[in-house]
Amino acid sequence: MTLHAAGRRTSLRRRLSRAATAVAAAAAAVVAVVPLAAPAGAVTLPMPATPRFVTPAEKTVPYEPQTTCTSTIGAGTAWFARMAVRTYPGSTNMGILRACGSGGQSEHKEGRAFDWGVDARVAREGAMATAMHKWLLKDDAEIARRLGIMYIIFNDRILSVYRLQDGWRPYVHASCRGRALSQCSPTLRHVDHVHYSFSRAGGAGRTSFWQGPDAVAPSGKGLALLQDSLAGVRSSAGA
Repeated sequence: MTLHAAGRRTSLRRRLSRAATAVAAAAAAVVAVVPLAAPAGAVTLPMPATPRFVTPAEKTVPYEPQTTCTSTIGAGTAWFARMAVRTYPGSTNMGILRACGSGGQSEHKEGRAFDWGVDARVAREGAMATAMHKWLLKDDAEIARRLGIMYIIFNDRILSVYRLQDGWRPYVHASCRGRALSQCSPTLRHVDHVHYSFSRAGGAGRTSFWQGPDAVAPSGKGLALLQDSLAGVRSSAGA
């Protein structure tokens, strides 16, 4: 073998190695964002219906932490809560609002966070969360971006839509830090429910999700579509 031929083969191996590394990295990014496939024999449920859209999705969702307190539930939050419980019978609404003096910073206090009662330890309820999150996170989290969902917490994991490239990350509640997770309650670990926090526009129903032909409110505020959605979703507490 000549030195020239050996050099060509070495160069080819390097290019193939770099290509394989790039493919593996891309695959890892997809796996990090999309919920893991259910094991064989697990319950599989349909995703929520997707409305038609006429405007491009938001490129990202800003992180807007709670700074004020209100007793009013945002129209977008109310719709999402009602949709989740109606789409998946057996799941529950564990709370939207939270008392101003309760705990630390929380979007619940601005009416733009929702705790969806599905338990990761129950096969059917875990399947509900899987189906919901497949819907929200498909196509680079298009539906989550259109709804203005900032982040999702479930089963010791958190996914921030504003830093989507990081995928699902380990989550430990502030009250559980420094001790074993087994000593922390299922509620603080978000094992018995999913937490969704919305941006201010998302919580108010003023995002691209509300601007399609299937939305009853042409203004994009979502209020006409949501006029009956506040019934049964009010709560003064939530995890």
